[in-house]
Amino acid sequence: MPAKSKVSKIDWHECVKCKCLVIGRDLVKHAEDCEKDENCLHSCGHIKDECLHGIISPLTTKEVDGLNIPRSCRDNIVFVNPSAMKMCNIHLGKECIFNDQLIKIAWPSTLISPANIGIQEDLLTDLNCKSSDIIKLEAFTCITELASEVLLHPW
Repeated sequence: MPAKSKVSKIDWHECVKCKCLVIGRDLVKHAEDCEKDENCLHSCGHIKDECLHGIISPLTTKEVDGLNIPRSCRDNIVFVNPSAMKMCNIHLGKECIFNDQLIKIAWPSTLISPANIGIQEDLLTDLNCKSSDIIKLEAFTCITELASEVLLHPW
């Protein structure tokens, strides 16, 4: 019989005070943040209302090259851990809103910690951000209205 694959399971925990989802290794840090601040400004990555508030994890061109992503779409991709994608309802290859400013394509990568968001280094300057800043990523949902009536006019 073949050996079972060793897929590590990510444990998400919900904070009782602020209702954020936090990964197990950040529980102590998150609890300290919640105790200090009424507004719950967190210094660790977390998920709230299906939005990932992740720590920037810059990726070099060499690291991105190793991920076998087509060159034509590399500039439009942000890398997210599959566990965080599932918790935030972000789908592979679909658009997501990045820091309320840009629309990028979500791509899964287990190289990225669940509480982080992997972006290419050149995007840091475009966003005026630095490594270890916390940024927001959420699924892009386009609200469309259905037509109740369609009028056709002959030319």
